[in-house]
Amino acid sequence: MRGLAVALVAVTLAAAGCGGGEDSHTRPQLVERLATLCEETRVAVEELGEPRDEGAAVFRPWAAIGRDFVADVRRLQGTTPRERRQVRALADYYEGFYDSLRLGYRQWSRGESTTIKMTLERAYALLASAEKLAGRMGASECAVRPFDEA
Repeated sequence: MRGLAVALVAVTLAAAGCGGGEDSHTRPQLVERLATLCEETRVAVEELGEPRDEGAAVFRPWAAIGRDFVADVRRLQGTTPRERRQVRALADYYEGFYDSLRLGYRQWSRGESTTIKMTLERAYALLASAEKLAGRMGASECAVRPFDEA
């Protein structure tokens, strides 16, 4: 009977959100806001259509969305010196990514197909750095790229 009582208490606590697991803790407000920004930006980019379907012309509006995203990231307020450094680094990585997309668009529109590959490689290296840092901060949503297969 004691085992049944313990099991009922465990089920009741879990149902109330007190039983451990990912939902039982809350992330810092900074991380929650960052995760939300990443999700909103990903959805906005996906609405543009995939580059493989739409062509490199999609880089221009994608970069415009990114410019707003970077501005929002720069406004995030870390509560510790470490968080403030992390936010600055994230914004810098993302800014480099979106600047590279803008450059890639200009190269594409001028027919400079040989240089666009290098530009995009640099862009995605910066994006990977941002994703890793955001993941270490606890915002795994920032590592989900537009059009990733779920």
